[in-house]
Amino acid sequence: DEIVTSCSEGCEIVMLHECFLGITLDSGMSAKGGVRIPDIQHVRYYALGDIHLHQKVQLDRAYYSGAPMQYTFGDRLPRGCMLVEVNKDGIKVIIVIAVGNWRG
Repeated sequence: DEIVTSCSEGCEIVMLHECFLGITLDSGMSAKGGVRIPDIQHVRYYALGDIHLHQKVQLDRAYYSGAPMQYTFGDRLPRGCMLVEVNKDGIKVIIVIAVGNWRG
């Protein structure tokens, strides 16, 4: 698998599904491994997936959005997800939407 390290000016949002260095796992524990997010010029927002706990990771513009459902008994509560706005001025976390203790 090749990791892209550059993109044209029109490349503004990148989606990645991976466990990244420095994250907090769904259980609340810190990850012992993971990969570094590539700091790609012109990318304004990294939409990250795999970890269900909403959080900012490594770069000021990289976020796991979270998951509204508890997928395992080890997932930490409360659940929630972020609404993020990306515009010409940058990224703004609009709201963290809290979800109750509902299990999927």
